[in-house]
Amino acid sequence: MASVEPFLGEMVWGVTYELTPHDFAQLDSREGYDPGRPPEANRYNRSAIVLESLRGEWLQAETYIAVP
Repeated sequence: MASVEPFLGEMVWGVTYELTPHDFAQLDSREGYDPGRPPEANRYNRSAIVLESLRGEWLQAETYIAVP
């Protein structure tokens, strides 16, 4: 299991994908995320984030955060 945590002044490199609602549903299932469950009952929770692209653009995205 891997995850990210916010830490002021640090960065995480990654890849972004444009997903359809169907893609999200499949990925949610794979990651053990169900928005109808209490957050502590999921393996990961999906969280909205803002990120900076390599082109310097600010994008709204979502990521999965592991439940400890």
